[in-house]
Amino acid sequence: MDVLRITTNDYELTVRADGVDTSFRRAALRNTSIENSTIYTFTGGHVNRFELAINSNNDLGNQLTDAAFELASHPVFFENKDYYFDIVFRNPTDAEPVIYSSLAEVKKSFISRKVNDKYFLTGAINYRNDIGKSDFIIRYNREDISVSQKLSFEVFPVKLDYKSDYKSIIADINKEFSSLVFDVLKKTYTGFKEGGKINNDIIWWGVFGQLYKEIISYAKLILNKPHNRLVRDNYFSKADRIRNLNFELEEQIAEHRENSQKYYRVERKTLTTNTFENQFFKYSVLYLLRKFISIKNKLLNIAGLRMSDEFKAELEQVEKEFSFITHHPFFKQISEFRGMKQESLVLQKATGYSSLFRSWIILKRGIDFLDGVNKIELKNIADLYQIWCFIEMKNMIQDILKKNPEEVNLAEILVEGFSIQLRSGRSSKVSFKKDNGDLIELFHELKYTGTILDNTLSHTVNQEPDIVLRITKNDLQENLQLTYLFDAKYRLVSDDTENGKDYPPDDAINQMHRYRDAIFYQDNQESRYPKKEVIGAYVLFPGADDAAEVENLYFQKSINKVNIGAYPLIPGAKKNYNSSLLKEFLKKTLEVKESLSILNEDILPYKAMKYEDPDAFVLAGFLSSNHQKKYFASGNAKVYHIPVYRSNGSIRTIRNLNKLKYFCPIINGVTEYYEIIDIKVIPRRDIFERIEVGMFRDDDASYFVFSLRNKKFLPNRIETAAGGNRVFRYAKFSELQISKSINEFNKTAQEIGDE
Repeated sequence: MDVLRITTNDYELTVRADGVDTSFRRAALRNTSIENSTIYTFTGGHVNRFELAINSNNDLGNQLTDAAFELASHPVFFENKDYYFDIVFRNPTDAEPVIYSSLAEVKKSFISRKVNDKYFLTGAINYRNDIGKSDFIIRYNREDISVSQKLSFEVFPVKLDYKSDYKSIIADINKEFSSLVFDVLKKTYTGFKEGGKINNDIIWWGVFGQLYKEIISYAKLILNKPHNRLVRDNYFSKADRIRNLNFELEEQIAEHRENSQKYYRVERKTLTTNTFENQFFKYSVLYLLRKFISIKNKLLNIAGLRMSDEFKAELEQVEKEFSFITHHPFFKQISEFRGMKQESLVLQKATGYSSLFRSWIILKRGIDFLDGVNKIELKNIADLYQIWCFIEMKNMIQDILKKNPEEVNLAEILVEGFSIQLRSGRSSKVSFKKDNGDLIELFHELKYTGTILDNTLSHTVNQEPDIVLRITKNDLQENLQLTYLFDAKYRLVSDDTENGKDYPPDDAINQMHRYRDAIFYQDNQESRYPKKEVIGAYVLFPGADDAAEVENLYFQKSINKVNIGAYPLIPGAKKNYNSSLLKEFLKKTLEVKESLSILNEDILPYKAMKYEDPDAFVLAGFLSSNHQKKYFASGNAKVYHIPVYRSNGSIRTIRNLNKLKYFCPIINGVTEYYEIIDIKVIPRRDIFERIEVGMFRDDDASYFVFSLRNKKFLPNRIETAAGGNRVFRYAKFSELQISKSINEFNKTAQEIGDE
């Protein structure tokens, strides 16, 4: 269907695309007041007629209607849609017209034909995920006149509200980047005063504004006493006007003494201010004035910023003084600066020049830096969504822990353009330290390769999840790390079908399974068997359904079953609809769940882990109270319980917890053993029913609880040692069968048992 047509005296431009009506209906569900949400502009010539696809009740019709430039209208350009541009010229042109774009693929996509001296151009453009402002430029020559005409419009998203959600992403990222930029600038340019954290431009002025004032003072100093240089040049003169003759000139004059009208080339030495250093001086102040005006206008137009009269006066005064300097008569005799071809002692050491040159370098980098930050709105929306998800998770963790990060290492300055982006890999880390010693680390695009790093690797192809959450627990042996992976996907099932839901695509969920299957823990290259590293993996997607509805969907239920699934995360006003699901998961993982509860409830065991193993680990546990001894003596024991925390508040250590397969009670020796089917941490009151007199206790203290089954008797009694055995004892199952004394078990540090 045709979606746009422009008719000029020279050509007719028609844009067509399939399925735009579907994209428009989907976008209308997310974009409020879509009928008046954008404007179109045209520059460089006169348009006889401008038409757009008709909008009727938030549905695009298959016909065009008259529209107007510079007035609020509805969008017809959407993400990930093929648009076909046809340009038919009515009049001959001097040469083949061209389509201009900064993207090489756009230029190459257009082909032209010439029929009866008139050109016809056609090509296709897919804006993919590059939403926001876009330009379509036509250039041609007519009667020796160069013509350049530009159609400007906005490419809209269909998964986000362009005026709310998209702007919220930009605002959230800019806020975070402002902090990162500020930190980088403080580290790089120490000694400059700090500004408020309102806007990148405000921060920039707080750091670099003083440099403008300093450069003004240096410029005045140079103008009062500009550098000059003695230079040699040549002029031509008659012999009677030459004052100082050298030997060569004397010979020439003698040779041509009969010709009184002859001119001779004479070399002289003069002082000039048109030096390389002054050319640079002129260039630098003109450049800085242009940039200052741009920055000042941005500061004055920041929505909602209440700027003091003193600050406004300060900006006006700087511009006034800078403008006065650039219009100084001195610069009329200074030619154009053509770049630095050699070092200059004047710029390095001369009064005024050296200070200006040093301040120029810092200020120029600061301007390039600011330009790089402000270009963030030009990024691909899928990339922006990924960065936003990372920042949102970081902020959630910060809010849950009520702590600022110990380390934020995210900003990376690119040498080319001095722009800023988010680091990736192991250097891209935000870390938190809890009061109990737990270390929480958040990584951006952490790559797992065939090389062991941090005891992790991928034995097959490289894996690079968008976000990695790694928790190093302080209450587990060897500082065991718990790893969770997240991929931010700016895609929905509804991308492919109009009636599709706000669900994550199947291939995104499948990728989470591949992550968990591919990433392993391994001590070193010689380790025989790698171990699974990832506990859970989850997709983050821009779904806008309410949390209550999402909780009942398959990709949420699967998290409780297999720790693979998806969480909706959308910016703007809709964020409150369902972001609680991800935040509640993070809260449980970081604050609520005990370490052993995570290990035993969230990690899926293999079937073979429950098979009898002659080398499986056995725990021999002391029974402290008479009630507990009677409980086991009855022959109906189902659990063994022991407090997580000792009386002094420290955590009880149970070695080889993830390897324990059997338990045997110590009651005046050891005569029996049980298979351990489950280990968990629960409150004391939840272990036994109230009717179990002597065993029930109404107490919320955390207890290790071993669920037991398959009671079996040993062939021989294992005697206890003299002096008591109030300790844990460990053995291999084969040792349990042959030991005659408890001392033949592998002895460990004593741990007093109490009920």
